[in-house]
Amino acid sequence: MAIAYKKDAELLKQNGQSHVIRFWPELGLKERSDLLAQVEALNFSEITRMRAVLTRAKGAIATGDIEPADVLRPSKTEIACARVAGGKALSEGKVGVILVAGGQGSRLGFDGPKGCFPVAPISGATLFEIHCRKILALERSYDCEIPFYVMTSKDN
Repeated sequence: MAIAYKKDAELLKQNGQSHVIRFWPELGLKERSDLLAQVEALNFSEITRMRAVLTRAKGAIATGDIEPADVLRPSKTEIACARVAGGKALSEGKVGVILVAGGQGSRLGFDGPKGCFPVAPISGATLFEIHCRKILALERSYDCEIPFYVMTSKDN
């Protein structure tokens, strides 16, 4: 794996993507193997070509280098403060949920929206059901009502 890592690290560096392996030391063996497989599957010449087409396109908004988003690593105190603020917003009725669910389950071999596909191995619950149960649990915990909207596409 060390040889593949060095080769892929150099490839990423040549293409300005070294940040992809920034957290390498924190990864387990399987995660490292999966990451290297993903890097090796990238077609950097095609990515470069697409970037050039986008930059030349009329009205293109991508004019500079594409930069990765910052990774936020909040402290335990920040996490606790966020939980308190979230709980307060819930109990005050200031929270709603929007589930973006426009995809079809065709790649799953399922004739219907992915959200209706049973994903829980024991209960057979669907994604929609699991999300609804989470929302219901929050409503009970915070004695509130949470508006819930499912956004779908015309196809499903």
